[in-house]
Amino acid sequence: MPGLALPVAGYALFLCCLLFIVGVYKKRRAGASLKLENMSNESLRRNAELNALREISEIIRNDISADDLLSLILEKAMQVVGVLNGSIFLVDTTEPDGLRLISAKPPLGPAREGAEPQRYLFVKSVIESGQGMRIQNIEDDPRTMKSNDPKYGAPSFISLPVYKNKQVVAVMNLANKEGGGIFTEHDERVLTIMLGSISVGIENISLRNVLEKHQTNTKALNSREKN
Repeated sequence: MPGLALPVAGYALFLCCLLFIVGVYKKRRAGASLKLENMSNESLRRNAELNALREISEIIRNDISADDLLSLILEKAMQVVGVLNGSIFLVDTTEPDGLRLISAKPPLGPAREGAEPQRYLFVKSVIESGQGMRIQNIEDDPRTMKSNDPKYGAPSFISLPVYKNKQVVAVMNLANKEGGGIFTEHDERVLTIMLGSISVGIENISLRNVLEKHQTNTKALNSREKN
């Protein structure tokens, strides 16, 4: 029997080594699968971003109003970044707050009593500074420091300006990222590119409106002269 001790110990060691190798293999295979999955998800995300930019370029070429263009860019941005709440405001000095809501998904309800002064606080901050705001946690960021409203999901949001002739003409707000995630630098970079592309569209719309107004006035003047 003592002569069997060495073979048994060797066999046990062999089994331990075999189990260790199998464990390492399974771990590496799982890691490789996860890496492939991440690469696939990244590829899908990149394709979605490129498709959105292509669609925006096509939309800008069409005869579309500034309000409709802003509404469409909000939809595209929500799809690309993956958020459940979004809104876009146009700077409008004829409105009491100097802002006009163009679109909100889901629709914004009436402001709670006593909350009206805070209703457009972040939007106005972006307009005044000309800089976007990317907040990871609204409750501990020194720029906000307020409790998070549960209807907006995770306490992370982003507000970005839309420019025309170096002036902020609109502000887009996104919140409630799918999966409870936070907004990243990549999100901000992609959204900035998207908003930059429609700045050209808004400028073209303004020029077209000026031209159409000029043509209308010219026709009216010619009509009066003939009479």
